[in-house]
Amino acid sequence: MNKNNTRSLFRQLAFASQVGINLVVSTLVGVLIGKGLDSFFGTAPYLIIVFSIFGVIAGFIDLFRNVKKLLGTNENENDNGQTDKGQTGKWQ
Repeated sequence: MNKNNTRSLFRQLAFASQVGINLVVSTLVGVLIGKGLDSFFGTAPYLIIVFSIFGVIAGFIDLFRNVKKLLGTNENENDNGQTDKGQTGKWQ
């Protein structure tokens, strides 16, 4: 294995661990916010459930953004790498 392959492998491992950590942290933040609001308003367990769901959704949104960045795709980019304002896709 040469030096470039080793760096590529470590970058891929770093990306994979970042995705896992982001999913866990966003869910944990949602749970903690929900728990705090439930104790403040006395509405347990409703806000914990709602904010847990928000945290999971935020984690998956971050996952999709990171994968999109990793793949290097931009839906508003044309074949020359320039962005087309007002158009929503590559084929329009």
